Amino acid sequence: MASQQSSEAIEIYEKLVTSNPDNGVYYKALEKAMGIETSTEQRLELYKRFEEKFPRAILPRRLPLNCTSGEQFLSILRPYMESTLAKGVPPLFTDLRPLYKDSSKAKIIGNLVEDMVTNLERVSKFSPGTEIISYSFQIYKFTGNYFAALVYISIFIVCRFDIITEYFFR
Repeated sequence: MASQQSSEAIEIYEKLVTSNPDNGVYYKALEKAMGIETSTEQRLELYKRFEEKFPRAILPRRLPLNCTSGEQFLSILRPYMESTLAKGVPPLFTDLRPLYKDSSKAKIIGNLVEDMVTNLERVSKFSPGTEIISYSFQIYKFTGNYFAALVYISIFIVCRFDIITEYFFR
C-alpha cells in the first residue's frame, strides 16, 4: 500500500514539476516522494532530466548548486553564471546569495568572479560584459568591503553610463 501511494505521489509531483519547472517546492516534494533527499547523485540525475526536458527553465540548472561542493560545484557554477550573466539576468546575486552561508562555496564563487574580472581586464572583453562588474559590486557590498564596492560601481557606471538605475546603488 505504501509503495503504491509513493508511486502515485511521484507521478503527481512529476506532473507538477512539468507544469511549472521553476517551482522549487515541487522539486523538494518530488525528492521526498522518491526518497532521494540525501543522495547527491540521484538528485543531480533528476535535475539533469528536467534540464533536458525544459532547457529554458532556470531551477533545474540552479538546484545542483545546493547539493554539490568542490570541483563539482565549480563545474556547475561556471556555466550557470556565464549563461546568466550573458543574458543580463539582474537577480543573479540574489539567486546565489544563499550559497554564501557555506564558506567553501562563497570562496569558490569569489574566486570565479575574480577570474572573470581579471579576464575582462586582460582581454578588455568578456562575453557577459560588464555585468560581472555589477556582480562584483554586489559581492563586496554584501561582505562589507565598501571601498571595493565603490570602486566596482564606479567602473560599472563609467562603462555603462546609459543605465541610470546603477546610479542609485551609489
